[in-house]
Amino acid sequence: MLVNHYSLKLKHTMFSRPHTIIGTALSIVSVSLLAVESLSDISPLFLTGLLEAVVAALFMNIYIVGLNQLFDIEVNKPTLPLASGEYSPAMGVAIVSVFAAMTMKLSSTVRNKFLHRDF
Repeated sequence: MLVNHYSLKLKHTMFSRPHTIIGTALSIVSVSLLAVESLSDISPLFLTGLLEAVVAALFMNIYIVGLNQLFDIEVNKPTLPLASGEYSPAMGVAIVSVFAAMTMKLSSTVRNKFLHRDF
């Protein structure tokens, strides 16, 4: 059986809640730009740190909205993949677990001085 690629992408998009993805990305970028005093502050190091922060925030965002959907199955929002039955609860748990693991892995590999302090 062939899986409709567009349908699968749409389901995942609905699972990740696009408005939260956009808001998270915009907030991380805008808050990071507050520290910029001149264009020379936007260095490759700054951009690398910004990318690390955005990716980690997006992974965690998908984890959070997925966890919320798992606990809201009884609310029965028919536009969401879990409540509508398009994704099984097991699939929801798998997605949430993968994004939680990716967030933890990313945080353990990023060597940001503000995230890893030696006390």
